[in-house]
Amino acid sequence: GGGSRPFLKVNAWFGPRGTVSPLHQDPQDNILCQVRGVKYVRLYGEEATKKLRPGGESLSNTSSLEIDLDTISTSKDNQVPEDLAFRELLLRQGDALFIPAGVWHYVRSLSSSLSVNFWWSDETESPLLNK
Repeated sequence: GGGSRPFLKVNAWFGPRGTVSPLHQDPQDNILCQVRGVKYVRLYGEEATKKLRPGGESLSNTSSLEIDLDTISTSKDNQVPEDLAFRELLLRQGDALFIPAGVWHYVRSLSSSLSVNFWWSDETESPLLNK
C-alpha cells in the first residue's frame, strides 16, 4: 500500500584526530555508532537551550558558544557557562549512543575515526531533506 514510512537518513563521518563537531542539536532522534577510533562526547539537555545561545536563523541548531578543552580562556563571554550541567563520555569502537532530538551535543575525535549515524523521525518529511 501507499502508507507513510518514517524518515531515515544515514551519514558516515571520517576524520583525523582533533576533528570537532561544534555544540549543536538535531531535529531528529539520532544513534551515533563508533566504527573506528575514539570520540569525546558532551551532552546538554534541551532545558539548556537559552543559556547555550543558539545562532541566528540559519544556525538556530548551533550554539554561538564554544567548548575549548585545550585552553582555559580568560574571556567567559563566548564560553559555555561552567555551572551548566552536562554529561560526558568516550565513544569507543563498537559503541553506540542514542541522542534524542533536541539534545545539545559536542563531539571531538581523540584519534582518527569513522562513525556512522542514523537520524530518524516518525514524520514522512524532514527538515533535513531540504538542506
